[in-house]
Amino acid sequence: MRDQGLEVLGHLLEASHDLAPDQIVAAVAQAGRALDAEDVAIYLVDYEQTVLVPLPDGTDRTPLEIDATLAGRAFAALAVQETDTESGRRLWLPLLDGAERLGVLGLTLPGVDDALRVQCAWLATLIAELLMTKGQYTDSYFLARRRHPMSLAAEMQWQLLPPLTFVTPRVVIAGLLEPAYEVAGDAFDYALNGDTAHLAVLDPVGHDLTATVLAAVTVGSYRHSRRAGLGLADTYAAVDQAIATEFGGERFVTGQLAQLDCVTGRLQWLNAGHPLPLLVR
Repeated sequence: MRDQGLEVLGHLLEASHDLAPDQIVAAVAQAGRALDAEDVAIYLVDYEQTVLVPLPDGTDRTPLEIDATLAGRAFAALAVQETDTESGRRLWLPLLDGAERLGVLGLTLPGVDDALRVQCAWLATLIAELLMTKGQYTDSYFLARRRHPMSLAAEMQWQLLPPLTFVTPRVVIAGLLEPAYEVAGDAFDYALNGDTAHLAVLDPVGHDLTATVLAAVTVGSYRHSRRAGLGLADTYAAVDQAIATEFGGERFVTGQLAQLDCVTGRLQWLNAGHPLPLLVR
């Protein structure tokens, strides 16, 4: 069984090199059939993180609420969920890119043992990686996740963000933007360089398209300073100068900049005119 699972993954991986984004679902269904799986379905989480939305596969599928379904429980708990059906055992597996939750994989098997569960988990991991890779070449995955029309400012803002979740044994970072479809200006950014986690929470003034442009300049300057190895004070000065140069005195940004030593736990932070952060233990 182990060899069969590796063979299935190998075939899917080889086929993925020239696979169009809209062919992923069909390729995954074919890989599932090689494991005797039926009713294979891929669901992506919507922008508000409340609903799992199916990728089109020619089947009449409805979105699944995260708080009220087994699929949602698999997504939220990051654990396989199982239930008996008339045709076998239905499995729901989280789709993870690192720690970033993309959605869930659903499939039905005539019978399940520990070895087959492992192979299905491998398949879910590979699917998540393919979705992240192929998602760079298509709009269909972005459109599938949308439950409401999105403003231009929000569209730009979401493309500016890093992945929403990052996990290592020493540090966990997570963020989200609300309202998801109308947000403008608000942003966050982070990076882990060696043993240091760099963090920024930014709030440009306004809620229009100009606020999003201001956020892009601010995040770009922050990343440029961070990659140049500047400390918090020098980063603050560089970002402030970039904003002043581009926008004069008409626009401003408040925020928090921080650096966390993941070995010692020492946190250094700088407040840039923003309400103070809240420490939750």
